[in-house]
Amino acid sequence: AGEPPWDAPTPQAILARKSAETTPDLRVRRKSVPADVEAVIARSMAPAPADRFSTAGEFAAALKAPELLGRAARRRRTRRRLTGVGVAIVLLVAGIWLARVFTDGPAPEDVAFELDPDAIAVLPFQVVGTSEALKTLGSSMPNLFWAVVTGEHGPSTADPGAVISYWRAAGGTAETQLAEAQALGIAESVGAGGLVLGMVAGTEANLSLTATMLEVPSGRVRVRRQTVEGPYEERFALIEALINQLLATDYGPWTAADLPVLSKHEPAAVQAYLAHDFDEALALDSTFVLAALVKYEQNEDDIETGRFVWERREQLSPRDRANIRALMGWYFGETRTLSERFAQYDSIGKHDWEKGDLAWQLWAWGRLAGIPRYLERAKALTLHYRELGGETVWSSMLLSEIAAAQADTAAMRLYAGGIDTLATTPVDSVIALAVQLRVALRHGDSGAVERLWEEVDSVADSALCCLEFLLILLVDGKGLDGLDRFFLAEDEAQSDGRKNAGGTGLTWARARGRYPDWKAIHEGRFRRSMPFMRIRDALFLGEPEDSSVLAAAAWMDSVATGRITVEASSRDPEPETRYPALARCWSTLWKVSRGDTSGAPAVVRFLREDLRLPYRYAVCAGLIEVLVAEQEGGDLRSAVMRLDSIVRPVPMPPARWLVERDGTFWIDNIFLSRKLVEVGDTAAALAAARRAKPWSSWHPEVSGGLFVDLLREEARLTAMVGDTAGAIDAYQHYFALRDFRPDHPPWAAQWDSMRVEYGALTGVEGP
Repeated sequence: AGEPPWDAPTPQAILARKSAETTPDLRVRRKSVPADVEAVIARSMAPAPADRFSTAGEFAAALKAPELLGRAARRRRTRRRLTGVGVAIVLLVAGIWLARVFTDGPAPEDVAFELDPDAIAVLPFQVVGTSEALKTLGSSMPNLFWAVVTGEHGPSTADPGAVISYWRAAGGTAETQLAEAQALGIAESVGAGGLVLGMVAGTEANLSLTATMLEVPSGRVRVRRQTVEGPYEERFALIEALINQLLATDYGPWTAADLPVLSKHEPAAVQAYLAHDFDEALALDSTFVLAALVKYEQNEDDIETGRFVWERREQLSPRDRANIRALMGWYFGETRTLSERFAQYDSIGKHDWEKGDLAWQLWAWGRLAGIPRYLERAKALTLHYRELGGETVWSSMLLSEIAAAQADTAAMRLYAGGIDTLATTPVDSVIALAVQLRVALRHGDSGAVERLWEEVDSVADSALCCLEFLLILLVDGKGLDGLDRFFLAEDEAQSDGRKNAGGTGLTWARARGRYPDWKAIHEGRFRRSMPFMRIRDALFLGEPEDSSVLAAAAWMDSVATGRITVEASSRDPEPETRYPALARCWSTLWKVSRGDTSGAPAVVRFLREDLRLPYRYAVCAGLIEVLVAEQEGGDLRSAVMRLDSIVRPVPMPPARWLVERDGTFWIDNIFLSRKLVEVGDTAAALAAARRAKPWSSWHPEVSGGLFVDLLREEARLTAMVGDTAGAIDAYQHYFALRDFRPDHPPWAAQWDSMRVEYGALTGVEGP
């Protein structure tokens, strides 16, 4: 194929993917390769030596006559490969599709969709009779198959949420079975090569379950009709028997012991699980770990449930064990970087059909973590999500943001159209207006711009939590006068509320160079809650080392030495060490910058070796080493390159746990970029500046306020590598944000320097 089978930013990430995934399908990379040849190649790369060819002669013979392997052999090999590697891959719609889209091949719209014969779509069973209990059972069949047929032994169940969404859209009901062509179309839509159609009949005293498996898309009978009968109270054992008969016919002799069993749980607990009442399911049966897993999936803030699942994960199927590792591995040190987390999701075909979280994470963190084609993947996932009924303000905003990043103004307008009609809350209204405002600015529609600003002004104070979505205008460098008017509203109370909501005013004031506003907001918002930010700004962003900074440094030192105790969050995996570690990090950075390196080696050792989750403080340890090398005249290049290797894969945890890492998020790439220039690696320095530069409204409080500093790095570095046009764009964007000389000396010095550099590059003076 001309490509490595596994690709990732670092050798460690490649090994993580190789150990967690099956061999990628060759035909995803090269469609011209015959399916039979692909089967031979896959066997030659099986993880277990016993599953490969014994000799080169056997390999050659198979390549000469690949059709001899046949379909049945391919299925057997899939089963052995999955079992041998110890990780069951759920090849449902998103699984198959992600396995293909998560490569550097064609764009998602051009990917040829292939059906997987081992993925089975299960439609809700038709119900004969009026019993509500039977109707509930029939509608639960997709989820019951999902719980039992996990992919551990070869076959897997297509995602039930996707199947049921398509089934309902096609008019499926408990009483009426869809036409066979419609049912086959649903299976094909979710990438399944098999389709199970069934019927529930009888009474609660005597239950009859019947099912047939068809081949997709031909409709050929793959497994003839199978029937089981028995008392309703034994319904889950009957379902397992039916599944066993279906799979034994298609895959060879099976026993009930091969499958996870729901019948071992209290029937009422399983019924509660199917009704999504997971607390009730666990109250009735505390061993029902699968119910706890789904509960945690729906609320990742529920750390206690996550810990409950983690401690009992061996009771889960390989598919679900891989899932909890991707979800919660960061908490126990098994997911050290953001790159690893994406690889884990990729390995199990992870896709949250209900919330679309994976698409969101790709969009927000894909560039920073170096995920190939992250925008295309996020777009395609979101389109699938919307196809299943997920057309919301958030999905429309996400698609519009992706289109903006791809400079596709037509698509921006398309996804912004009608977004206001989807708004159901004040927060939704602000988001919808921000998306429409951005489109109007991109298209130069001044009338629409003024109208939308008026609408934003009328609803913003009822949705202060989400004003950060307006700050996307800073990324575009458009609509800045309107943004200024918005934050400097005539009503002083209203203005103060807006400037302090979610840190939006802090971001706006810093980006625009309005130092008095920035200082007032900073002092009011961060006086004590995040003292390390005072130290950070003084050390790395040229802010004044005033009394508040000295007080913050003294406070951090008191926490570091145990004189002050700070209560940790219940979400924190290491409550006893989290705040002392954060304090030792920043108090040491402060001391080293002042020339006191005496305690630095011990702190670095503590951050790297003595903590239970040292990866959380790896960046801080790297920063300390660089500063020590500068102070003591040590090997600066080695220290900088070590920091680069730490920063690039993005140490976990991301998103909502940013501050709980070590407080260095985003500043690490600015600092790294500057130091890489000092050691002569301009290209790597430019890469660091570009990957951290905000490209969306995601976390503007953290990243947007540093936007001008990243633009400054990008402008001068792009010029240094000879990209004059790119450098001019970055300089002009900088001057669009800071269109006057700030009155804060460090900001003014930066502005003056940028003006001189721009003049030397273009022959035209800056503003």
